[in-house]
This record gives sequence, structure tokens and C-alpha cells, in this order.
Amino acid sequence: MAADRTGVPRRPRAPLNEVLTTEELARRPSRPPDYAAENRALFALAQAMAEAPQTILQKLVNTALELCRADTTGINILEPGGTTGVFRWHAVAGRYAPNMNATIPREASPCGTVLDRDAVLLFDHPERHFVDLVGMDPGIVENLLVPFHAGGKPVGTVWALAHSSERKFDAEDARLLSSLSRFASVAYQMITSLKAAEGGRAEIERR
Repeated sequence: MAADRTGVPRRPRAPLNEVLTTEELARRPSRPPDYAAENRALFALAQAMAEAPQTILQKLVNTALELCRADTTGINILEPGGTTGVFRWHAVAGRYAPNMNATIPREASPCGTVLDRDAVLLFDHPERHFVDLVGMDPGIVENLLVPFHAGGKPVGTVWALAHSSERKFDAEDARLLSSLSRFASVAYQMITSLKAAEGGRAEIERR
């Protein structure tokens, strides 16, 4: 039996359908939307994107942390690497903020399943299936993820974590993350274009 990063033997890996609980979002009581707060947050993000686009992903996850009342929020983007690609934590807010820029193989992350299915997904204790998450401190009780797109295909996720069983995500959290994911898509494409332009200028100067 394999051991986790703490040296404790791992339990047998649970099937994916045992940790996927997305249907709970429709069953749980959902708090009413606060459209005024959401509009203020989106306006602030639009201003930040115009003034300092390189900071927008971090501002976006800070906004998600507040609107969703989550314990940790983040943005993961798929990059080349490993066998099927790796997800890099491009922005993180909350308890896992020290993990900024960490990477995890696509097949070892819930983000991989989200991109495969191109859908909003909710996981309960995802480390039961994604065993690379065993030993994360604090542990993950629930993980809500939404894909965002570029060029018509999913390229990353906006996600929120609950580290306590007292916090349960609902349909309003999924709606808010979906709203922010559309913003993330625009921000991702803008940042990609800026990096390409900077690379082009650097090449011209080199020549």
C-alpha cells in the first residue's frame, strides 16, 4: 500500500463517481443572489484589467474568495509537461496562497476532469480519488470548479475550496464562479496576447 506525503498508508483509491457530488448543488438550499455586490466586483475587475492586466488573475481569485465566502480560491491553467500536461496555480487566495505557481499533473487533479467534461463540477473530499491531494493541509472538504475557455476549448479552471464541513457550496456559488470564469477567459486571452507582443518586441530588439 502506498503512503502519502506524511508517511501514512493511503486507503484504496475511490472511484470517481464516489467523489463527484455535483447534483448536490441543485438539492441544497441556495442563498439569494446579491447582484449589487457582484456588479461592483465585476466593475472593479474591469478597471483593474484596463489599468494593470498582469494583476487581474490574482484580483479575480480575491473577488471569488469574497463573493463565494470560500476558504481558498484559485485559477489553474493547463501547460505542456508530463504525460498529458500540468496545471499551474497561476493565482491563489486564502489558505493555500503559499502554493502559488505549484504544478500538478493533469491526470492527478480534479481540474483535469473538469476540462475533460467541460462542465461545472463539485467534489467531496477529492483526495479519495485524486490521491496526490492526500496530505494537503488543511484538507479539502469540498471543491467547486468551473472551466474557462480560449479559442473555443477549455484551458483552465476557476475553483473554490471549503476546508470545513460547516461550509457547503450551493447553486449560487456555482453561478458566481461561472460569471467569474467568463471574465477569466477574457483576462487569459488578453494576458496571452500581451506576452506574445512582449516576446515579439524582445526579438526585434535582439535582432
